[in-house]
Amino acid sequence: MDLSQVGMIVCLGIMLWARSKSTSSRAAWGRPVAAIFGLLSLGLALSSVVRFQTKDSNEREDLKNKESFYLHAAYLRTGQYLAKKYPGKNVTVFAYPEMEYNKDRQTIMLTALKDGLGLDATLKDVIYFELPVSEDELDMIPFEEMMITGEEFDKKVQDNFETDVIVSFVPVPIDIANMEYFIQDVASVGPKLCLTFSAVYELSNLLAADRLDSVLCYNPDFRYQLKAPIPESFDAAFAERYLILTSENVRALAEKYPRLLSEIKVEEKPLYED
Repeated sequence: MDLSQVGMIVCLGIMLWARSKSTSSRAAWGRPVAAIFGLLSLGLALSSVVRFQTKDSNEREDLKNKESFYLHAAYLRTGQYLAKKYPGKNVTVFAYPEMEYNKDRQTIMLTALKDGLGLDATLKDVIYFELPVSEDELDMIPFEEMMITGEEFDKKVQDNFETDVIVSFVPVPIDIANMEYFIQDVASVGPKLCLTFSAVYELSNLLAADRLDSVLCYNPDFRYQLKAPIPESFDAAFAERYLILTSENVRALAEKYPRLLSEIKVEEKPLYED
């Protein structure tokens, strides 16, 4: 309880006391005093409400800034990873159409990825998927992985087959087992694929077999702390919250985090069987 709330309670008490005096003892000063302290109590109450609203608004803005910083760090490091692995190559982004709920977020992602690529690789194009429902009906789809089908994803890959690397902001479809990109090992002859924030558990074998280049995901060791300050650098933010899964590290990470990644069994094709 802060001083304004204490003052409000005191003023309210004095108002009630003064009113009781004006009623029981017919004191002439009772009503004026009650009125004065009633107004003071109201003023303190209003100022308290405004202050808490301002504080709440500031806290929301601070949280938004912190999450934007982390998001920038995630895609900045992804861009740096791809630029180092594929210098001089072209990168195409698969994205959702810009809508009110994701416009700011997707802008941060694109800006950070481009910053990470720097002059070593080129962001060639951004390809927007069409959603199966309107923006107002998005709540009807329980998982992002159900937004598009494997067939639609494959079609977009074929339409952009001349690019070197695809970075998908769109999660891998839920019918991944039917995707020609993985069944036919398209990565060996066509564009490499980097997924961001897809469900990763069943992607271990694809990573280990080099049919999938990489996956940006959350670090299972990360523990969210609402009051934690913004990290001092993008590198620190990434190290705290994220991982980039690759063929080089997937085996070690699958052993370390069995709840994150499934057991690796590669070699045999197809990787998915009916």
